[in-house]
Amino acid sequence: MAREYIDKYTSPSEGIILPLDQYRQIIENSPDIIFLIDPKGNFLFINSAAQKITGYSKSQLLASNLFDFIHPEEKKNLQQKMAQAMEFPEVIFFPVTFSSANNILIPLEITLKLLKINKIQTENFLGIARDITEQKKWSESLRKEVEKYATLIEKAKDGIVIIQDGLCKFANKAVEEIFGYSLNEIKQKKFFEWLPSEEKEVIRERHRLRMLQKAGPSVYETKIKCKNGEIKDIEISASLIEFEGRPANMGIIRDVTERKKIEKELREAKQKFQHLVENVNHVIFTLDQKGNFTYINPVLEKHGSFKVDSLLGKSFL
Repeated sequence: MAREYIDKYTSPSEGIILPLDQYRQIIENSPDIIFLIDPKGNFLFINSAAQKITGYSKSQLLASNLFDFIHPEEKKNLQQKMAQAMEFPEVIFFPVTFSSANNILIPLEITLKLLKINKIQTENFLGIARDITEQKKWSESLRKEVEKYATLIEKAKDGIVIIQDGLCKFANKAVEEIFGYSLNEIKQKKFFEWLPSEEKEVIRERHRLRMLQKAGPSVYETKIKCKNGEIKDIEISASLIEFEGRPANMGIIRDVTERKKIEKELREAKQKFQHLVENVNHVIFTLDQKGNFTYINPVLEKHGSFKVDSLLGKSFL
């Protein structure tokens, strides 16, 4: 029995050959629209999926032309592609916007190919149209997500870089502002070349250890040499990521030059005023909310028998 089936429904070159009614069932149960049109776009055949997707009945579509339902600009482009395919047979892939029976615009992805019957080329086109509404929604959602994150990255005040093979494979606008070089200049040089000579080996070793997934500081401060020769203090937050299928080092760079300058000025001011307070001839002290001593300058020890340390934390009253 199996042998008879194989002999009846297979051929060495084409595989299984099904009875005609089974081919018809396959076509009618396809979720995609399968159709046949002449060179002018008139429908010659269309399957049941067309009614489900477009809202038109088979009889309405068979009395119509494909170009009646698509945008004029798309119509012109598709006609040109079909004319070219008549001279140089090829598969045509073309997205169109189809106007449905309830006036909803449906995005379809159409594939057309000149039909061959018994290996003889005809002038009619066999077509498959797929409803890509959900795909378009997903693509649009993805596009918005990409735009959102791209905006966040490009508007960030901190520089964001991706280092791979020692080269800067990605840098946002803030990196350009921090370094003073254009993005093209930044991407053309080894990242370590931006570092002063005394910093290079330390940062290179940290980068090497991170690429090997070994322990090392993820946040640290270093210096960079800008295009105008200025040396800036930066804080780098580094992490290992995968970029284009390979390990890479992502760094978030913050310019802390101004902060370091302010910190230095505060330290110097503190030292200056501490020197003044500790060398005046008057007793100066501070109390907390409960009236306990939190600070007493050393002059008290010069004018009395009290030890400053013995009074700290005790009540003034």
